[in-house]
Formats: sequence, C-alpha cells, structure tokens
Amino acid sequence: MSIADELDALLSAYDACKVVIFADISSKMTLLCRSTEPMPQETLDSLCHEAALLFEGAASKLSAGSTPSKAIVSDDNNLKVFILAEPETPDVLCCICDPEIHISAFAKDAQFRLSRITAETGI
Repeated sequence: MSIADELDALLSAYDACKVVIFADISSKMTLLCRSTEPMPQETLDSLCHEAALLFEGAASKLSAGSTPSKAIVSDDNNLKVFILAEPETPDVLCCICDPEIHISAFAKDAQFRLSRITAETGI
C-alpha cells in the first residue's frame, strides 16, 4: 500500500478520526494529509510543531531517558494523537480525533500503519 492508501485506510476505519497527516518532525513539514474536511495549512503546521515539541523538545525529557513513541493531547473538542515511527527518526503520524474514539485501538492501528509506511518506503 502507498502512504496515501495507509492514511486513507486509517481515516476510513475510524469515524471519529478527522485528520491524519504523515510528517517529518525534523523539518516540521507535512508530507501528506488526509482529512474528512479541508484543513488550513496553519493547522497542519501547528500539528507538526506540536509533534516536534512532544518528541524532540522539553516534553520528551519527561519519559526518564527514553523517547516516547506516542502522545495524546486533549482539549474540549478533540484528541490529538501523535505516533512516532521509531526513536531517533523524524517520521510521525499526527491525528485529530473526536473524543469518543476508541483510543487504544486507534493508536495501535496507527502505529501498525506507520510501521508499514516506513518499511515500504525504506525511511
């Protein structure tokens, strides 16, 4: 499956998922986006910056010497889910979901799809 196919499959498997982006946190750049509605570029940029802070910035130091592979940020209306491909790699999925999503199943599926993307592309 292509990167686009993997993102489409994740988005279509979960009605509560609204946005899935494949990004490079070292450059803070969205490489590919799939969403249920148009997303402003500022939203995509913000997600990339937030992922970089979580996995490379001060928040990453909270995990006692190891880089976390997942992060979930909640506000009143959304859950933002961030999945890192591997420690020391820049590849990440950034997702915006409704709060009622089954988060453990979604995170597991997102991690699986990201591992397939990185294996397929050799990233």
